[in-house]
Amino acid sequence: MQQRLLSSIEAFARTLRVHRRNVAKQHVNRAPSKPPVANIFQSFAAMVDADDDRATLLPEDLTREEDSQVEAATAAAFSAPAKPAIERLLEQMTDIAETARGNPDARVRKRIEWIREKMLYGKNWTYTRVIVFTEFEATLTYLRDQIESAISATDRSEARIAIYRGSTPEADREEIKRAFNTDPARHPLPILLCIDAAREGINLQTHCADLFHFDVPWNPRRVEQRNGRIDRKQQPSPEVRCHYFVYKQRPKDRILKAIVRKTETIKRELGSLAAVIEGRLTKTLARGGIRREDIDDLESNSC
Repeated sequence: MQQRLLSSIEAFARTLRVHRRNVAKQHVNRAPSKPPVANIFQSFAAMVDADDDRATLLPEDLTREEDSQVEAATAAAFSAPAKPAIERLLEQMTDIAETARGNPDARVRKRIEWIREKMLYGKNWTYTRVIVFTEFEATLTYLRDQIESAISATDRSEARIAIYRGSTPEADREEIKRAFNTDPARHPLPILLCIDAAREGINLQTHCADLFHFDVPWNPRRVEQRNGRIDRKQQPSPEVRCHYFVYKQRPKDRILKAIVRKTETIKRELGSLAAVIEGRLTKTLARGGIRREDIDDLESNSC
């Protein structure tokens, strides 16, 4: 849930809604005892991952699969009815998430400002191209809707965004790559939104030198792999710009910033991210999330 919250309010609200519904079920389906902690982590480990074959499911099927995994994790964590204080907290969290989920957050506003500054002059488009990565389907849909609304009055707005998912058919993948790598003067596709399924095996550097991490993966290798779509030997631009967002007032972003810094340092010094370091950092974050009292230690261990 923390990963989804750090991705977008939309992704968090969807997961929280399923979680809260299943916590409520515990009043009806009372289990005799609390399961071992290991079972809870196994349930969370079963969540759909970008490296998972299930990531190729159609969006609606993927959503159902993710919901079923949240249900399993909730059942493991709350085998007995939740305390009233927990239920009140979940209700408050839900009210906040539902109120905010459809609104553009600060990262969306910055993205739209960047598009208007770098990619538009009036209603016409420049030849700048950009890739935006996110981990979750709900965040991808939210981001697409926000950008489509912002560019709706521009020239040929309906042709300006493409989406690359795990479920994108092979023929469509090839067409998206062809269009994005075609001279911008001949093809009107400047914005490519991607789930992590596009982080490997696809070269997108021909006319693109800008990439945004809308959210930062807790696995640092994924940051490196995303950047590799444009940070390649065949990149014609003398400079590649890989952007990510940091909320200065949110302590957890210190850890996300450290992940990016670590990835850049190791790639510069070793050429690629060491598997041992990658695994250690990923497990550290996944074991208990990013806790406020652990931020100093996590930031130090991630540098």
